Amino acid sequence: MNHSRLASLATCAALLIAPMAQAVTYSNISGVVHENLVPSSAPDAAPGQVLGDWGTDPNRVTLEIVGDTTIYGGLVHANTARNQYLDAWTMDFGTDIYDVSFSWIGSTGGRYTPFDGSFAVNGASTDVGSQGMLTYADLTGRVTFIFNPIHGQSAPREQARWILEARQISPVPLPAGGLLLAGALGAAALARRKHRT
Repeated sequence: MNHSRLASLATCAALLIAPMAQAVTYSNISGVVHENLVPSSAPDAAPGQVLGDWGTDPNRVTLEIVGDTTIYGGLVHANTARNQYLDAWTMDFGTDIYDVSFSWIGSTGGRYTPFDGSFAVNGASTDVGSQGMLTYADLTGRVTFIFNPIHGQSAPREQARWILEARQISPVPLPAGGLLLAGALGAAALARRKHRT
């Protein structure tokens, strides 16, 4: 009996650990990236940045971004229990600040098709229609994204192509800004002191 209990515990532990083992981190990502179902009109991906389908768990794929990045992707959702797919991923912007735009269009074989769903950034979800663009300013650190065609009034089959553009903003970092401000105030005080004497 103890052996069967131990085997059950080992099986449970393996099932809990298995999803974590599948997590993938892609480092030094910038330029053009291809996910899945990329339109033929998309520019070629940078070497090593054709990454394939990312799946439905935002913790499964993490992209460590190091500069301006454009990601081309797509998804297909069929309204059956076996084929309910969405695209989910995490981007790690580090300490840098990025502006991000996400655009999409419902399409099948180059033809426009009805599409609805939602797009979520760090859990804040926005309903989306057949096409459009959403923008997000000042993103930094780890950010999760989920493009979900299951949400809404699903047609028997929905397909969409999408593009995410992340543009790095280059402000003076706060610690350096503080040093510049302190230096400027010190110089002004010194100039004032010299002016009085």
